Amino acid sequence: HETGMHLASILVLAGPVDEAVPEKQETVDRRTVQGTVSAVTGKSLTVKTTDGDVVFAINEKTQVVGRGVGTAGRRIEEVGGKTVITDFVAVRDTVRVVYYEKDGTKQALDVNIIAKGSIK
Repeated sequence: HETGMHLASILVLAGPVDEAVPEKQETVDRRTVQGTVSAVTGKSLTVKTTDGDVVFAINEKTQVVGRGVGTAGRRIEEVGGKTVITDFVAVRDTVRVVYYEKDGTKQALDVNIIAKGSIK
């Protein structure tokens, strides 16, 4: 963890259970990509990289790390809410995504917010 960085679990209200992280994570071929968020929903994240757009599936196992994420997540949960990735990640944010690929789908494990985007 970097100073000021916190971890929050993302809970998706609907989504297939079979997209969960495999039980034996040591056998998962993890990959990393970094870029700028071009689209984000409760179920997917699109990141623009130097090689083009990459689309990731998001589920309840996806972790988000970034400045203030843990505090914001706790505040949402304190009032009975469920956190979703759109609570923390927005278009134009710079992110690093750790993921694995299964059956042609890139499943995000971790989304690290490197810098918040600015409105232009």
